[in-house]
Amino acid sequence: MIYFVLVFNTCIYAQDYLDKTPARYFTNLVQNRHEDENLTSKNKIKKLYLIDEIKKDTSSVKVFNNKGQLSEGIEYSNGQRTKKWTYTYPENAKVFSIYEYKNGIPDKVPNEVWTWEYDKNKNLVSQKTVYKRGTELVNQYNYDQNHNMTSKLYYASKKLINSTLYKYNNNNLLTELIKRNHSNVNANETIVSTDTATYFYNDKKECYEIIYSNGNTKNIYNFTYSDGKLTGEDRTSFDNSNGNIRYMYKGNLLTNIIESVDGKGTADTKIDYDTKGRISKTETYNDGGLVFRYSFTRNDQTRLVQEYTYDAYNFRKTIIRKENGILISNYKYSFEYY
Repeated sequence: MIYFVLVFNTCIYAQDYLDKTPARYFTNLVQNRHEDENLTSKNKIKKLYLIDEIKKDTSSVKVFNNKGQLSEGIEYSNGQRTKKWTYTYPENAKVFSIYEYKNGIPDKVPNEVWTWEYDKNKNLVSQKTVYKRGTELVNQYNYDQNHNMTSKLYYASKKLINSTLYKYNNNNLLTELIKRNHSNVNANETIVSTDTATYFYNDKKECYEIIYSNGNTKNIYNFTYSDGKLTGEDRTSFDNSNGNIRYMYKGNLLTNIIESVDGKGTADTKIDYDTKGRISKTETYNDGGLVFRYSFTRNDQTRLVQEYTYDAYNFRKTIIRKENGILISNYKYSFEYY
């Protein structure tokens, strides 16, 4: 699969205790969301071609049904088909199947099948992945009467491996998260808590502190706000990775992110917008250090620039990426509409 994200796109590496808080930040800020946008746009995409302008080659083709849902796709490499995938939509479910190509012909049996199932309230209750070799991975989700997720159970080959419990206050705000490992020896189940996180809120229901512990490490996150917008995070850690992130805005548009770790470096990301409020350019400079939580990790001074344009229907049309002034990639989207 080909995804283009900001170089500061959040890894979160096992930090899912941040998922329901301001620490999610702006992960999806400039992700390509053609699929999501197509569901709400009055102009429905029928086919979407991703073209590598440097190689002069098609990278992928996506096909949508007349409801705006993805139905089929083909991925290419050097002019050859490498993968075919399909989406189907049974009642209260979605099924995604991936087929590998051999000698130009797709396998009859999918290499992977992903199935999402939803309850009548459209809450995700199960996500299952089955591989051709026989491995089956399942996540099951449970909710309270207010549709808050109360637990997540992870199974591998029908064995419960780990679980996560969620607790909320009367305002339906997450207050505690507990991760646990499960093992079963001689029919005796053992449950061991591995990670805990506690959340604190001000009278505006803004999360101002998270305290996280995994038994060996304790991290404290403090958040600040202005006019309802997240403006900063300070992290105090016992693993020598103290740091902070600062956010700046022009009106309601995020224009600058500065992130740093004590003794390890700083990265500065600037975000420009066009006259319609769409992101037109992002520029990130890393002074050579490791930036915590983010995937942008380099050992040299690097300036990355990504530029974006849009078509008449507001869908992203081009993405150009340059590194220290050198063109790295240039992708163009071509559309067919219903």
